[in-house]
Amino acid sequence: MGGRKSVCCEQQNEGKKWRKILYEQQPFEDEYSGGSEFLKELRTNILSCFSNAIIFYYLVFDSIKNSSISSIQHFSLIFAIALILYTIYLYMIRPRNFQDHFYTFTTLLCFGYVLTPVIRTLTNTITIYAMSFTLLRALFSMTTVSTILSVNLSLTASVCLVSRVLSNESAFSLLALSMLLFSYLPQMRNILYRKWSKSSLIPIIFSSPLLFCALHQLSHSLSVLYVLVLTFVLLVCPSILMIMQPWKSTKHGP
Repeated sequence: MGGRKSVCCEQQNEGKKWRKILYEQQPFEDEYSGGSEFLKELRTNILSCFSNAIIFYYLVFDSIKNSSISSIQHFSLIFAIALILYTIYLYMIRPRNFQDHFYTFTTLLCFGYVLTPVIRTLTNTITIYAMSFTLLRALFSMTTVSTILSVNLSLTASVCLVSRVLSNESAFSLLALSMLLFSYLPQMRNILYRKWSKSSLIPIIFSSPLLFCALHQLSHSLSVLYVLVLTFVLLVCPSILMIMQPWKSTKHGP
């Protein structure tokens, strides 16, 4: 019933554009949600991007801890990726003063590397894994938190994990990767999304197959679970939303 009313409203008011306001009388039903305007307000693939970033981070930590490749290789690879993405980020936002960003990057690099030996020996208990999982789980579940809280949660989880690695280079690479994934990458994603709404699909398309292959080598059950969760989030949940949307009926007032 609610779906037929919405269709009728769209046909009767094709020349009138619906606006998400309350201070003006509009020729639409109370339950009308804007048609195509409703979909424009949705932010897509946010959950998948968060989960892929966290999975990638733990895969890197696992490879460092198990010495799959050397710490120098890890450090060089992550530093190169961070430098490239940071350059792209600066090009996209086009700041007025590049010198301030250069000072920020240099400060993070120098102080981060100098303080890494201290950070790496801060924690020393078996509860590190549980604490880091809890912090990243909080970051994963609270998608509307501020940038400062997001960075603090990710860095705190990284500090907990770097005590499990053996070299300062590996510890610093984990801290740099945490800053890259949970600070600069979300900002880049938001800027790209404002310029091109389909850009959120790019990291999903490129990262998901790589993460599946990495998880498959680590654990077959984890790779299957990853595919099932990704399918549910990307296909099943949007389908349920689209199926249920015509039956939406919100009444306001007496």
